[in-house]
Amino acid sequence: MTSVWLKHRGLWGSMSLGGHLALTSFDEALRCVLEHCRPLAEEERPSVDALGLFLSQPLIASEDNPRFDCSAVDGYGVSVGRLNDSAVLVGRAEAGMPFDGRIGDGECVRILTGAVVPEDVDGIAMQEGCRLEGQRVFFEEKVRKGDHVRRRGEEYRAGTLLMPSGSLVTPAIVGLAVAQGRAFLDVRKAPRIIVLTTGNELRLPGEALDPGAVYASNASALVAAIRALGLEGGMSVVGDDPESVRSALSMAFENADLVVTTGGVSVGDRDCVRDCALALGVEEVFWKVAMKPGKPVFFGVREGKPVFGLPGNPVAAMVAFHVLVRPAILRLMGSSIPESSSVSVRLTSPLHKRSGRTEFVRACLEFRDGTILATPTFGQGSHMMGSMARAEALLHLSGEKEGYDEGEIVQASLLKWGLL
Repeated sequence: MTSVWLKHRGLWGSMSLGGHLALTSFDEALRCVLEHCRPLAEEERPSVDALGLFLSQPLIASEDNPRFDCSAVDGYGVSVGRLNDSAVLVGRAEAGMPFDGRIGDGECVRILTGAVVPEDVDGIAMQEGCRLEGQRVFFEEKVRKGDHVRRRGEEYRAGTLLMPSGSLVTPAIVGLAVAQGRAFLDVRKAPRIIVLTTGNELRLPGEALDPGAVYASNASALVAAIRALGLEGGMSVVGDDPESVRSALSMAFENADLVVTTGGVSVGDRDCVRDCALALGVEEVFWKVAMKPGKPVFFGVREGKPVFGLPGNPVAAMVAFHVLVRPAILRLMGSSIPESSSVSVRLTSPLHKRSGRTEFVRACLEFRDGTILATPTFGQGSHMMGSMARAEALLHLSGEKEGYDEGEIVQASLLKWGLL
């Protein structure tokens, strides 16, 4: 059926010539999500406490590194041009305790790793190549000018860009910053995220299950995915009645930078989440995406804050989180890294699908003979959480194709839940 793209009152989708609102393509949905998410305000944090957040300002070197010529080894400092087979030991240099004297012909100083290289010393003999007899050092290996000397500024000079804004603060970046004397770092604030799960059948772990009841595993899994990013995630379980849903949504909107719901966004008799969100002022951007699993996903914005309505099927909720919500969170955090880590993989078996929808297939990976092989996990139903737990990647199958042959190359995003 022929269709035309439109945007009306913030709603992206395609309208078939028959008048029905068609599905939003996955690529368009992701583009809309990123377009409507803006980095949060910046704040100053102690360098160690900035771990796992993203720099809001570039990290610039305030001084040379190393700050001075220093020794790379434990050994003996010499003046190479005035060195014979042995030299008299006349002093000692340690890290933080420099040798302030001068050395003359046939003299050397004991020097330890990290110590300032004394004036007149232009080469260092490693301890393992020397023999000490009393106060005389015998050199069993030739010493060349510059041996084992770390020159001032050889790694970088003051004013050098060390890390651009948008960089994830890793333990190495913390060390790099503190080595420059930076007690604090400018980072984007960590977003506050609340997960709401709806359903009269839901029970918390430890509660007795009535006939037809199930445990609220979706919310727990989504909160765990949020915490894997180093963030705090709140959780609330509510029934399917509109009054309870509106009350829970109102509280979430007041206390969160991003709200995620799961369940109640499709077309069932009790699916009221979307209507409640719209009634509370959420501006709908799209509803229903041409993706499998995860078709009923809803996305909107309220007072600049993103709101996601994910399906109730467990795998559909997790896949939608990984491919749509996670990129939104990273954008709020000010990340400059790609939305997902994508690799090329070779299929170990043919895959069949219908055209028209992007499909995300759970798969395990194996590295063999320089190639990453991808094997779909057993059970691809949107309710089969076991296959999601075993999966190492999501295969991205284009909506334009109907099938893939064994040995064909496809793109896959790694299911790496954390950032560090």
